[in-house]
Amino acid sequence: MIEICSKEECYGCSACYNICPSDCITMNPDLEGFLYPSIDQETCIDCKKCLSVCPAKNNVKINKEMQYYYAVKHDNEIRKNSSSGGMFTALSDYILEHNGFVVGAALNRDFKVSHIIINDINGRNNLRGTKYVQSDLNRIFRKIKEKLLEGNIVLYVGTPCQVDGLNLFLEEKYDNLITCDVLCHGAPSPKVFKSYLEYIQKKIKDNLIEYSFRDKAQGWRGYTVKAKFEKKELKNNLWLRSFNYLFSQNYINRPACLHCKYTTFKRVSDITIGDYWGIERFYPDFEDKLGVSLVIINTKKGREIFDIISKNIDKIEIKKEEAIQNSLSKPAPFNKKRHNFWEEYLNISYEKAIKKYGEYNIKGFIKDLVRKIK
Repeated sequence: MIEICSKEECYGCSACYNICPSDCITMNPDLEGFLYPSIDQETCIDCKKCLSVCPAKNNVKINKEMQYYYAVKHDNEIRKNSSSGGMFTALSDYILEHNGFVVGAALNRDFKVSHIIINDINGRNNLRGTKYVQSDLNRIFRKIKEKLLEGNIVLYVGTPCQVDGLNLFLEEKYDNLITCDVLCHGAPSPKVFKSYLEYIQKKIKDNLIEYSFRDKAQGWRGYTVKAKFEKKELKNNLWLRSFNYLFSQNYINRPACLHCKYTTFKRVSDITIGDYWGIERFYPDFEDKLGVSLVIINTKKGREIFDIISKNIDKIEIKKEEAIQNSLSKPAPFNKKRHNFWEEYLNISYEKAIKKYGEYNIKGFIKDLVRKIK
């Protein structure tokens, strides 16, 4: 009987699901809502391809180009609609200009997060912005391989474990593939996100039509949550911020994230992008409410495309020690109350859980008041 990896090791990247020649693997949610592979032993042909593509079972192949920049897109309107400095848009513009395909995480009309393939501006714009939910990759790796074999240029954007899963699935390097990983704090539960959306609509007695995990109304560092309903729009209420708080405090992240092997300067993609938190420590004169990106160049291919898009961005090369981020040094810390949260959430309700663990309580009200006074 094949067991690909333990549940605690599994990143949910779906590489095994995509590689299986007999399609005997399915991805099924557990009680926490995370997808895990399940093997139908009767149809399994014991080829062990699933083991050959599992990031948990294979050593990470490290890229060693390593150059560091802070960068911002010239177009301020683009940066307003991006999570940080607009680097995803700059990269994807280049791909679309060459009739290529961009693959990334989208929040669909049902507010589910999944990876999709697009080849137009409108589709690309739907991929902008951070989504604090683990994306469903489904059969996306197979679709990417089809596009590559047809000769199309493809940009794939995902978390480091998703990029590594794709690299292992492809089994060989493709000159027409550009991989970009995003600095990652962890992968939050789709199940809790669904409960959260049901809760806020019930609380406001209105239907949600638009949602943003990070709106820049209060500036790049504001982490403003925005929810647009049919009758009104709300921003940053304590209960509206509850999901982001649970994520930031590591209550709802995937178990494998607690010992993630990708939280290091050793990257698996061509380019790494993310928020440049802490820029003020090294560049105190930098003042910009629209956001700034940290960019790490990991391969020669990454270097070439970054040089091409540099005409559309402002960039400064920085030292490695100036680029340090939590997600480049160690996994997010284990929350000792994680088990207690899940007991409360699964056995009682989302609302009860956030009143105890989600800062929707007197302590949260006081902290919120202090923030407003400051």
